[in-house]
Amino acid sequence: MEVEVVFPQICGAFYKATIVDLQVEEQKALLSFEDNWKPDSWAELDHIRFLPDIPTSSFIKPGSKVEALLPHQDNEPPGWWNGTLLKSKGELHVVEFQSGNEKYQDIVDQDKIRPPNNKEPLSKCQFVSQEYSVPEDLQSFCDKPAIHENFRKRIGAVCVHYSMDKGSLVVQASSEESMDKASLLIDMHLRDLRTHKQLMDRADAVAQREHQQQRRQLDSGVYEQQYTLVQRPGRTGHRSRRAQLNGSGNWTDPVGRV
Repeated sequence: MEVEVVFPQICGAFYKATIVDLQVEEQKALLSFEDNWKPDSWAELDHIRFLPDIPTSSFIKPGSKVEALLPHQDNEPPGWWNGTLLKSKGELHVVEFQSGNEKYQDIVDQDKIRPPNNKEPLSKCQFVSQEYSVPEDLQSFCDKPAIHENFRKRIGAVCVHYSMDKGSLVVQASSEESMDKASLLIDMHLRDLRTHKQLMDRADAVAQREHQQQRRQLDSGVYEQQYTLVQRPGRTGHRSRRAQLNGSGNWTDPVGRV
């Protein structure tokens, strides 16, 4: 699930991230970032919040508290900074920010400004968790987070990951409704995974057979190279002759001369 995270030790901006793993009792989450601009990192739950609701344009007026999407440094993606809208002209807005005791201004495009995200920081009391046993033949295949993404979206869970120690699929959500959906759809999800695995196994087997066949052909030393000799224009007639290079490295023509 996509969220926003702040790194207080670096700056006050919130950055978009995706929850990869969630350890509720330890009150932390493992996050991944777009384009891998930052390595997967653990963050405290109280530094993470859900994405805001879709904003409307009616909030754009001087004096409004806003968030603006700006980079902290040139080599980093932009984050959402708290500010105050001073004035607007068309699609451009002048926003004032405060850093410590200092204030500064920046010009921000219309599509990079929004109302403040008032979602509360995450806390462990928001989450419920359920484990589902995974058949042994699927356990190694389930250790790929991406294959559970469609299932996670369908049930509206925050995080779905495989626990190698327990041999189970762990579903973590922020509502009982999501957990009810998980219980209804888990068997279908496991069947889909088995079908996916079988298709991949068949494709791997075909690729392996083709590779072995190519190796046998190379190891046998049998190869053939052909060329065509065409008589140049201006000479009487027009003849072509095909020659072959045999395995011993000698040239032969169609009548067997070497």
